[in-house]
Amino acid sequence: MQRIKITESQKLKLNKILNKHSSFKAFSATRVDAYEYTSTLGVRVCPYCNIDFTYTVYETENNDGPGGSHKTPVCRPDIDHFQLKSKVGNLSLAQSNLIPACQRCNSRVKFRTEFNPTTHIHPFRDDFDSLKRFTVDLKDPDLNKKQSFRIGFTNQSASTSAQDIKRADKSIADLKLVARYQYHREEVVDLVKRARFYHKRKIRELEDLAETANLRRHLFSDAIPQINTVPLSKLKKDILELLGI
Repeated sequence: MQRIKITESQKLKLNKILNKHSSFKAFSATRVDAYEYTSTLGVRVCPYCNIDFTYTVYETENNDGPGGSHKTPVCRPDIDHFQLKSKVGNLSLAQSNLIPACQRCNSRVKFRTEFNPTTHIHPFRDDFDSLKRFTVDLKDPDLNKKQSFRIGFTNQSASTSAQDIKRADKSIADLKLVARYQYHREEVVDLVKRARFYHKRKIRELEDLAETANLRRHLFSDAIPQINTVPLSKLKKDILELLGI
């Protein structure tokens, strides 16, 4: 949900892999190249939802032969076409149009929904984190009740352009993020309970007692920005900011 930054050396390697193939079908069917592609990108968490891991995993096997050892592909993320192949065939093998994504986003939720950079947030070009933040609509102070609150989104800044807000809202709607995040309410409950128990004054008292510093960093490691590397970290960061942690 933060913009994925790709270096020039990464782009050169990614395009070298893609240029070996005449079609996306041929590329994705070539297991070695598809794995090398997602491994080179190195995206650990789905940039669409920030819920599921999207790392590329190999199993290294020792070999006494000339090569010494080799890597066996284990799993990799789906490769989603940001803009549908059927709509922009010339972009079917364009690096800018190939997004590493979790299976839920790629083949369950987004699927054949039409996305394009003028209507939706593009993970390689835009920073969703700077446009939107999670918020909580509290309906009952008893957080243990199933319907005590609802997770939603609000704008990060009043100065954000109307067009960017519209694109972010469209992405939230088409990726069904509000409905999907209701299934992660327990993460919010845990943060609220910790924040209530370890308020700022208590943390200072514990730091003095233990003669240590940065206790907050250990108690609320969730607040450390890790959005592109740890699932649900955007949600946790925003909620902790809302709680004043």
